[in-house]
Amino acid sequence: MATIAILSENPSEAWWMAARNAKPVPRELRALLAGKSSAIDVEPDRARELRAWCAALPGWDSERPALVFGGLVGRPITTARRSAGTAVTVRLAPEEAALLQALAAERGQTVAQVLRESALTEARREREPARAADSAKRRPR
Repeated sequence: MATIAILSENPSEAWWMAARNAKPVPRELRALLAGKSSAIDVEPDRARELRAWCAALPGWDSERPALVFGGLVGRPITTARRSAGTAVTVRLAPEEAALLQALAAERGQTVAQVLRESALTEARREREPARAADSAKRRPR
């Protein structure tokens, strides 16, 4: 099961208004949007569909989402990435493709989503030591 919960510190009033005014609102999200529940459990496939519905509404911020989708890996494709994104072609050996396809199937993602999320995670991981070193240099001794 995947858990969908309200992120209380999210300030996105625009998204909440758009979600509450949307027609139709997915049945599973009605209790959250009405404030009758702070979390729900749904099947992972349905959670991915609901996350895509949420991300398609105005005001959704994938960096600071209004709802947290626990138990799911990756983010939905946002309008910003779809319209202003850069296309990349990757050639994979058959054994690499097989490994990535199996991982993507386990996660309920496409191979492109797995590659993007893995690359972003690695890039963030490599930048963290550099940030820590920069901030240590700036601190007075």
